[in-house]
Amino acid sequence: MALRFHPPHGELKYWSILWLLFGIAGSIIYAIAGRWSDLWLTVPLGLLTLGIWLRSKVCGQLLVGLLSTACFLAIPFLFRGGDFDWPRLIRIGLCGYFAFLVFDWVSEFDDHGRQSG
Repeated sequence: MALRFHPPHGELKYWSILWLLFGIAGSIIYAIAGRWSDLWLTVPLGLLTLGIWLRSKVCGQLLVGLLSTACFLAIPFLFRGGDFDWPRLIRIGLCGYFAFLVFDWVSEFDDHGRQSG
């Protein structure tokens, strides 16, 4: 069976291109800089986004989990240094919105892993 790329529908198509580029570029930059602890987000983000383009329901579910986990782990850092961090709140909100977009895409699959529509 040949692997065929099928772009997701709607705005998820455009966001997933950015996530794939961020995953690849971030992985390379963090690896060169020796920031191995930052690779926990960039490597899976790139690979799971590639899985979305291959219409993998499992990759979509894992991506929802990754994005949701990143959101919840970032919340305690909102008050870092005693001040409220508005840019961080915006990033957390976008991450939650991205998780919702992917969850919506995953919900289109039936019980046998086929995408309806």
